[in-house]
Amino acid sequence: MRFSRELAKHGFKITFVNTDYIHKRVVSAMPEEGMRRLMDSNINLVYVPDGLDSYDERKNMGKLTAALLQNMPARVEELIQGINASNGHDDNITCVLADGAMGWAVEVANKMGIRGAIFWCAAAAALALQMSLPRLIDDGILNGDGLPTKKVELIQLSPGIPAFETKNLPWAAISDPSKQKILFHFMARAMEPCKLADWWLCNTAYELEPASVALFPKLLPIGPLLENDQTGQFRREDPSCINCLDQQAPRSVIYISFSNFASLDPVQFQELALGLKLINRPFLWAVDQRNIDRAKNAFPDESQGTCT
Repeated sequence: MRFSRELAKHGFKITFVNTDYIHKRVVSAMPEEGMRRLMDSNINLVYVPDGLDSYDERKNMGKLTAALLQNMPARVEELIQGINASNGHDDNITCVLADGAMGWAVEVANKMGIRGAIFWCAAAAALALQMSLPRLIDDGILNGDGLPTKKVELIQLSPGIPAFETKNLPWAAISDPSKQKILFHFMARAMEPCKLADWWLCNTAYELEPASVALFPKLLPIGPLLENDQTGQFRREDPSCINCLDQQAPRSVIYISFSNFASLDPVQFQELALGLKLINRPFLWAVDQRNIDRAKNAFPDESQGTCT
């Protein structure tokens, strides 16, 4: 969304496509003035069905990834055809800009004779990892399901990128082995069609990741995209922690964020909470909805002066 707003500032007309479920979340979290700003900036929010019926189905990673690949390409193609049939020639869709995880959208663009680009919103090093998956499998570091062939293995994608252990692979953060496998294959599948894109755009700067950017000749670093406007986010902005943070000394607050995939059990949360209490430093931690009760129970007697 931030990138779309930047494009709109340069005169582009944007049709922002979400699944129906995500679209409803974005719109419900958007203040009225935020929707007006989007409309005034030539950004139109639309949606297509994801093929799932319930929230429970969307929590099932296997069903979700399968539905995206089975239903979304045809729906997006129909959407583009409908827009191009109803608009004048000057308003036809001329480029499909796809999130890097949705590389199939570039296949749709290629099939329709439309130029395509991918936008990688994470670090270039993360893109380098995903593009290196076939080589890591060929070299015997990972097996066909993304699991390391040895208990401890260091991976170095290039001499200029720091090595990391296989336990820190993105899908390794998931405790369920079956979900690890699903996520790995989804990520690996997303990379192949990205090669069809005319442009690779990344939310980074060359000065931040020169070695990672250098791996891809057609990668264009366009970030970092930073903006205070929260329009188009999943949840309304919550400024309740700002007063607490403003009372702390500069560079004194520890920030802990749990990823969308990581799932800690109550004992792990409590161990982390005790460790934070022992170092006696203010901290702020961000926990997703699935883990909120576990996080709260880890602090039965929250200390004064901590940002929690």
